[in-house]
Amino acid sequence: MEDLGEKFLEKLIDRSLVQVSRRGYTGTNVKTCRVHDLFRDLCTKKAREEKFLEIIQQPSAELDVTLAEPMLRRICIHPSERKVHLKGEHPKLLSLLLPEKETLQELCISKCKSFKFLRVLTLLKRCNCKKWHVSTEIGNLLHLRYLKLGCRYRMILPPSIGRLKSLYTLYMKFNYGVVIPDVVFKLESLRHIVLKGGAEGMESGIPLRPELITSKNIETLKSVVVDEKPIDYNVVFRLTNIQSLGIVFTRIKYLKPILILLAKLQRLGSLSLEFLDLSYPSYLDLEPLSQCHHLSKLRLMGAIEEGPNPSHHVLKFLPPNIVKLTLCDCKMRQDPMGVLGKLRHLRILYLFKTKNERKMICVANEFPRLNSLTVIDLKELNEWKIEEGAMSCL
Repeated sequence: MEDLGEKFLEKLIDRSLVQVSRRGYTGTNVKTCRVHDLFRDLCTKKAREEKFLEIIQQPSAELDVTLAEPMLRRICIHPSERKVHLKGEHPKLLSLLLPEKETLQELCISKCKSFKFLRVLTLLKRCNCKKWHVSTEIGNLLHLRYLKLGCRYRMILPPSIGRLKSLYTLYMKFNYGVVIPDVVFKLESLRHIVLKGGAEGMESGIPLRPELITSKNIETLKSVVVDEKPIDYNVVFRLTNIQSLGIVFTRIKYLKPILILLAKLQRLGSLSLEFLDLSYPSYLDLEPLSQCHHLSKLRLMGAIEEGPNPSHHVLKFLPPNIVKLTLCDCKMRQDPMGVLGKLRHLRILYLFKTKNERKMICVANEFPRLNSLTVIDLKELNEWKIEEGAMSCL
């Protein structure tokens, strides 16, 4: 279904009805797009006539939405409403959107059974409470396929979410952690699980446990946590269809054996590794990464250090087919440019708060395909020399 949707989108792009704003790191799939104002007005007008979509705009503190038209299929409410009470019977409603940038504090849906065909729901709760107990009534939305939830504090999902047998994507954004009932991992239709924690939620994730990681259908899983508890490494083999994976290590000693297993996952194309182990020597052995030939996107975050007398650079064994690389909060005594410049397919490079040699050198003919470079907060860097012929595509 996703492939079919992308084909329809590409047809609209070819006809110049839709303009591409940003493509993915591979340069093929579309990440964001836009349309001309006149075309948008035409689409929204036609959508209202066909009872396909309704956009509600009222700059008030509270908003009671009682729609006279019960056959609407999609509703988008914005901006500035702080309390929204959605009333009435909407048996055909498939999509309810409250944009992420708004300041929703409270959403009340009268008679959840009136929205039983809802397939897409995105909610952002911004309030002063320390915990958000997501309503148990969400379990009544039996046809829900996409659920996005966000809050500034701690999020607690109800066990009733286990009734969402059609759920395909679960996206959660929080600052102080999340509590996920075990029943979530028994949903056979679930393909994408994304957890995005803030500064206080970095360690929040799904424990790498056999009783939790039971489905072989998962394609996106961000993130799982590897802590001090013993690991059943066979859990990794269950992720046979995984394409995008994020792992947070609070114990570095499990890194190498897990990387060896990841190299056997043939569909894995995107990998994020975070290192939060402050009690263990952080001299990392990333050699197994060189066998992850299918990886095209890699993110390394945390205390990446070399040994006191390193025989090679800690990044020497990065996968050869990497297209996008992100390094954040790393600590490297040696200049990484000599190693990174030899990645012939590298097109996008991010360097965030990375501590390394005070001088970096990019020699001629290195970084042959790099067309995007982002550098932020390299405080210790005094000199960066780029020879003629290096980064020729920038």
